[in-house]
Amino acid sequence: MYKVELYKISHSPNLLYLMLVVIPVSLFLGVSISVQMNISEPDNLLNIAFLSSSAVLMLYITIFASLYVNRDYSSNNYRVLIGCGLSRFKIITTKYVIFWLVSSVIISIHAAITMAIPIFLNKVSIHMENIQTITLYYLIYTSIISVVFFLSIIGKTLIKSIMINLAFIILSSIAVSALSSTNFTPVIPLQSLQVISSIQGDKHIAIISSLLYILSTYIASCLVFFKQEL
Repeated sequence: MYKVELYKISHSPNLLYLMLVVIPVSLFLGVSISVQMNISEPDNLLNIAFLSSSAVLMLYITIFASLYVNRDYSSNNYRVLIGCGLSRFKIITTKYVIFWLVSSVIISIHAAITMAIPIFLNKVSIHMENIQTITLYYLIYTSIISVVFFLSIIGKTLIKSIMINLAFIILSSIAVSALSSTNFTPVIPLQSLQVISSIQGDKHIAIISSLLYILSTYIASCLVFFKQEL
């Protein structure tokens, strides 16, 4: 089933259209960073690529969720798969893994293009400690991807899913703005991004929080999908 899902995505024009938005936006951001900000520190570059771009990246993930997860609801593909003898557990797990994989690729393309231009033009060097920070950023984004997947499963229909996920993005951004000046324990993924970017942040709390998000949202997605009428 994994090969079939990857084949469907690789031949989907919708993903191509999304990438036609991701790449120009990343190029524009990378050029803007090099010309206007003249960044020389790798930490600042990582903050812009992963933290400052969080709302845009979440929007990309939400759009992809609508094109991949919710499109199968509207096309009755889940009912067809169950009719072919596949278990709901296998279907939802495959969808989750593929959704996480492609979403991570989208994030990687955005980050790579955004950072490549300043690295080349401003001679910014990435060190080993920066690799660890990047890994932690990906862990946090995995928790965000898991939440978006769960909300898409709840929404079922395309419009409802988009509305729920946009509400999540807006409320998360508001919460981060309210908590950014406090020592509040990171209870939302975007707050964890700020903890990772901070030198004095409690990174272990952000890691534990993210792992709990990943586990709980995956289990919740399975439970909701098991009880849904398709």
